[in-house]
Amino acid sequence: MNDRYKYKKALVLRELCDDYGGVLIVNDRPDIAILSHSHGVHLGQSDLPVDKVRGIFQGLIGVSVRNRREAKEAEAKGADYLGLGAFYHSNTKKDIAKIEDKIVKEIKKSVKIPIIAIGGIDTNNVKAVMKKGVDGIALSEGLFTGDIFSNALRLVDLVNRYVSH
Repeated sequence: MNDRYKYKKALVLRELCDDYGGVLIVNDRPDIAILSHSHGVHLGQSDLPVDKVRGIFQGLIGVSVRNRREAKEAEAKGADYLGLGAFYHSNTKKDIAKIEDKIVKEIKKSVKIPIIAIGGIDTNNVKAVMKKGVDGIALSEGLFTGDIFSNALRLVDLVNRYVSH
């Protein structure tokens, strides 16, 4: 997609999120997040530095991390949450190795901001992921494979049941 198309899609998604109580997080593109008045932006390790983005963007900022050093640095530089993974194989990020359980525990002890699990999460494994001590989940393939509405309802139910116990 070209940048203009991404921007226009972000505007539509922002409106939908506002109408239905959702939150729009734009991936990798602080410029589009700013121009579309998105609620947040998520940055990878090769994207713009979180502290520089924090200087121009007041919404939520998440950063992808793979170890304790990256997690502590992201938190110190202004990240609001961490994206940690991959927890399982994912067709959207084929080249990322599975995160070890000990890394999840190390990071959880090292930071105060939420840890959001990413990578191959779906209705079959969301409970196991939540048991690892993460604060939430982010997914795409697990939502969009099959019936999106049914997947969304099932995921919300599973997460709510785990969080309430």
